[in-house]
Amino acid sequence: MDIPGQKGLTQFQETCLEALGEVIDVSQCSLEGEEEKYITGRFRETHLRYYIYEDGAEISGTGTDMRFERWDHSTPQELVKRFLEEAKKVEL
Repeated sequence: MDIPGQKGLTQFQETCLEALGEVIDVSQCSLEGEEEKYITGRFRETHLRYYIYEDGAEISGTGTDMRFERWDHSTPQELVKRFLEEAKKVEL
């Protein structure tokens, strides 16, 4: 797992948020969590939210629960790519 940097985010979180920002508007996202900081925000015009954790991501809402876990992908880059593929489908 990444160690959080000065902003309180891991390298994975920074990379994932930057990549997501190329797909959707992330200007209204927020940083939450006590023990583990995570980024969360809402997909426009949907009930779905995204979460970017220290080494994983999630898209969830009523009837939707897509988790992108580190151990399910060979590299962090592959995880980000898969998360973005699904985020693009939601945002269409």
